[in-house]
Amino acid sequence: MWNYPRPSLVVIALLISFCGTLLADWPAFRGPNGDGVGQAKDLPVKWEKENILWKTKLDGPGACTPVVVGDKIFVTAYSGYGTSLTRGFKDFNRKEEEQDQKNLQLHLICINAKSGEQLWKKDIKPKLPEFSWQNFIREHGYASSTPASDGKAIYAFFGKSGVYAFDLDGKELWSADVGEKTHDWGTAASVALSKNTVLINAAIESGSFIGLDKKSGKEVWRKKDVGISWASPVVVKTKEGKEEAVLSAPGVILGIDPDKGDELWRCDGIGTPKKYTISTPAVFGDLIFAMGAGPGMPATIMAVRAGGKGDVTKTHVLWKEKEGAGICTPVVDGELVYWVNGRAYCREMTTGKEVYNEVLSEGMMEYPSAVLADGKIFAPTRNGSVFVYSAGKKFEKLAQNEFDGDKSMLHGSPAVSHGRLYLRSNEYLYCVGKK
Repeated sequence: MWNYPRPSLVVIALLISFCGTLLADWPAFRGPNGDGVGQAKDLPVKWEKENILWKTKLDGPGACTPVVVGDKIFVTAYSGYGTSLTRGFKDFNRKEEEQDQKNLQLHLICINAKSGEQLWKKDIKPKLPEFSWQNFIREHGYASSTPASDGKAIYAFFGKSGVYAFDLDGKELWSADVGEKTHDWGTAASVALSKNTVLINAAIESGSFIGLDKKSGKEVWRKKDVGISWASPVVVKTKEGKEEAVLSAPGVILGIDPDKGDELWRCDGIGTPKKYTISTPAVFGDLIFAMGAGPGMPATIMAVRAGGKGDVTKTHVLWKEKEGAGICTPVVDGELVYWVNGRAYCREMTTGKEVYNEVLSEGMMEYPSAVLADGKIFAPTRNGSVFVYSAGKKFEKLAQNEFDGDKSMLHGSPAVSHGRLYLRSNEYLYCVGKK
């Protein structure tokens, strides 16, 4: 029997405090672990004015998830052009003739998490021309990608206008170009970070999955011909503790070395190479949960284990089922996988066996991804409602919340940090919690 020196109570307390601080942050699209689960207690099920601790008017619309680092919140937005976003497909083919694209401005905004006060704003000049204000881009606009932070810097992606790195006080560190192309659905893939690399899915801008050096912004590697994908990259750790960058591309899921860009493995994925992917995978441990759907493409959800070599379709795909959603990302709590698409779905994490499939809201628009915290699922909708239902194997709808007087769309997934929920609409950033 080995005798290891016992750490002091002070050391244990410091470790617990340090880990708690890390978990309290919401540094990227799906939180600190990529599973959509937040650490919080006693979150309000229902909120009216008394449970909205503050709200802050934003400088323009946007669809990102708020990123929380310590006492700072970061969101992206845009202004000057294409700001009349519609709910649904109203005036789908109408161009915004009365506005000049030269007035378009992109923004990275930093807000005090305690008070809602704006601390700083960085205006980023876009590279024009952008795709004109028509078709699908009218559904979400020009600032849809969620930034990411490693606690030292904040990294934001604005499509053809590039990737930007700032320190947490707003000093620009570098910028990088990842492609010049546009699309009538715009840009949506969020930033992911490995230990050394900023991971950018630039499938729309250049047909590439790109790794940038964190410190300099210089391109480290580029994997070309990844197809049409709006899915955000994710980082997963194998059982051996090695990082892998994962991208859900049309018909394939790719595992990439985040430092060198070498392909480690691949497996059959969502749809076919001639289609597209939108939904970002969720991560739990070394498991990856990908899903997707679309015109002519049946809904599918699947689980894959990281850490393989070559084609791992027959060896590392745990299960694959004909169910899922086209745009939102699942939530994984270590036992169950949840997602929302008008209905609330739940399956067992390791087997894919269905647990429930319940009506949540008929006609609900499922662009935003739900999060889990305090034993509850918080599921926002594009029309501004936020549904709350119980986590676990028994479905129980608990509440439907609205933001009084706010008629703008709510695209972003919530952030959970320091016992609060942070949600952004196209007009406001909200802090929800009990006083």
